Amino acid sequence: MKQAYTNVCEAWKEKRTIEKEDGERRARWLDEICREIARETGGDADKVYKRMIQCALSKGVFKRLKSILKREWSALDYIEVPNETWYLDKNRDELYEFDNGIFVAHSSFEEDLYEKYGTIKVTPKDVVVVEVEISDDMIHVKNPESTQQWTWTKVTKPEEM
Repeated sequence: MKQAYTNVCEAWKEKRTIEKEDGERRARWLDEICREIARETGGDADKVYKRMIQCALSKGVFKRLKSILKREWSALDYIEVPNETWYLDKNRDELYEFDNGIFVAHSSFEEDLYEKYGTIKVTPKDVVVVEVEISDDMIHVKNPESTQQWTWTKVTKPEEM
């Protein structure tokens, strides 16, 4: 236990030393990078260093401009929630259930019969609204030939979102 405490103290001291020398270490690291780039391109290290400084300055200017031009953040004004609970995708042969803000996809194991368990998925745009009958071990689609499109309700009250 005493050895572990000693190791932690030494690591903390080393960390503090590194933090104090951080500026010098970063300057040496940048200098090494400049010299390496100059060697690879056959240029002058001072020119590379000046280009790096210019890039850093322009990056800072663009960052400030972005924060000035960016719209002010605001909370959601509204969300749209589907009115129905069950949706069928005939192309992928999957049944989607809307449950507390998420869509759960149920896979088919026979015609018009679907597994009770499912996975969270994003619904495709071409799903249709269907009626289902749920038993202990499966979900049966009553009207698989439905063409009813889904409808949405706009929710604007923050407590309902």
